[in-house]
Amino acid sequence: MTTRQPLVRASLPFILALAAALLPAPAPAAGRRELALDAGADGSFHRQDFRSHTLALHLPVRALDRAGRLRLLLGATLGRLAGDGEATTLAAAGPGLDYALGRRLRLRYDLQGALLGKHVLAGRDLGGPFQFFHRLSLVAAAGRRAVAAAGLWHMSNAGLYEANPGLSGFLVELGVRY
Repeated sequence: MTTRQPLVRASLPFILALAAALLPAPAPAAGRRELALDAGADGSFHRQDFRSHTLALHLPVRALDRAGRLRLLLGATLGRLAGDGEATTLAAAGPGLDYALGRRLRLRYDLQGALLGKHVLAGRDLGGPFQFFHRLSLVAAAGRRAVAAAGLWHMSNAGLYEANPGLSGFLVELGVRY
């Protein structure tokens, strides 16, 4: 038997992408917006085979230095976290930093406040529905508009709840600049 998600939950990635397309263009020194799909796994960190699949939006807010190499970003993430056959929704937003290492290579750090649909997943209590979601990625331009990234992610509630096991993993991201 299959169950259908309500139309509102199923269309959230589309709504997020549409809203990003309609936002005004950033100042030229800030750079271009990026919309990306990423997939992550916790590897052997926790031996529970957690996976994440998300749609990530990175909006440049402003350059933080005169050369425009260091940029402040605003990011949003929507997706799912799954482990041992169970899955939950992940929605996050927050600031980020982007540092140009050259013309085609950047280092990006995101720190987002995240809400989980349920915090007990695959028999593991993640403490509570609010988590901090960190990503550190090496981003490469893969053409005029395409980008590819690889990095690490970590999710933890920073001790807000009694249980704070945290999750960490690897991620791969493919996206487009516009």
